[in-house]
Amino acid sequence: MVRADGIGLAPFYHALKIEASRKTRKSAEESMNKLSSKLNGSFSGIEILGPSPSFIEKKGGYYSWQIVIKSKKRSTLCDIL
Repeated sequence: MVRADGIGLAPFYHALKIEASRKTRKSAEESMNKLSSKLNGSFSGIEILGPSPSFIEKKGGYYSWQIVIKSKKRSTLCDIL
């Protein structure tokens, strides 16, 4: 049996989802790629999943992409905000 702390699930990790909506798919993806790169260089102790299209990628004519950031320290995620 795999323990939840071994694969980074709650309650051992906290998660933050950040989403970007843009007129084009390319623009939404690029904005999340830039943010992901910036966060990787600025914060330690985080794991970034994505970027990836949001569950519902197109809403109201806008494309949405997201990243999910995981950390053992909730304060790290608050610092990102």
